[in-house]
Amino acid sequence: MKILLTGKPGTGKTTVVEKLSSCSPFPACGFLTCEIREGGQRKGFSIESLGFQMGKATLAHKDYPSSHRVGSYGVFPEVLDPFITEIRKKLNSEVASQTLFLVDEIGKMELFNQDFFPLVEKLLKKPEIKVVATILAARNPRTDSLKAIRGVKIIEVTPQNRKALPAQMAQEMGGENIDGRGRN
Repeated sequence: MKILLTGKPGTGKTTVVEKLSSCSPFPACGFLTCEIREGGQRKGFSIESLGFQMGKATLAHKDYPSSHRVGSYGVFPEVLDPFITEIRKKLNSEVASQTLFLVDEIGKMELFNQDFFPLVEKLLKKPEIKVVATILAARNPRTDSLKAIRGVKIIEVTPQNRKALPAQMAQEMGGENIDGRGRN
C-alpha cells in the first residue's frame, strides 16, 4: 500500500494522516506538519513526531531569518534530520514490513533537506513497505516523479471524503471493525 494524499490547502490532509495513525491496524511512525498559530494568524509550521519520542520542532516561521525561504517563511530543513534518522532506523528494522510509515508532508519546505527526498523515494519504491504521505498538489519535477512511481495511488482529499478516508485506508490495510475513531 502506497498512497499519496493531495488536495488544496485546508482540505484536511494532515487530519486524515493524524486519524489514520490512531486507527491503522499497524503501528505508525513518521511525522505531521502542523501550523503554528499566534494571535489567530498562521506564523509558521512545526514537525510533530508520530510513533517516536521526539516531540515537536519548528520547521518554518515568518519571524525567523533563514537562507531557505518559501513565501514569507524562513525554513530550517535541518530540523528534519532526527525524524529522517528515526524513519531510516525503522525502515531498516525487522518490523519495517509491519509498520505504517506516515509522512506529512512532501512539500517545498521539506524538500530543502537533502536527505528527505531520497528517503521518501526509498519508502515508496520498497514493495513490502506501507506508506501514506501528503504531497504537494502543484507541479514540481521532484514530487511529480514520486507520483509516477509504479504502485503509488494518488487520492485527492476533499471536504466530502476527508472524514471517511482514514477508516477506508485502514480497512484496505487489513483492519477490521474500524470506524475512523480508533480500533473497536
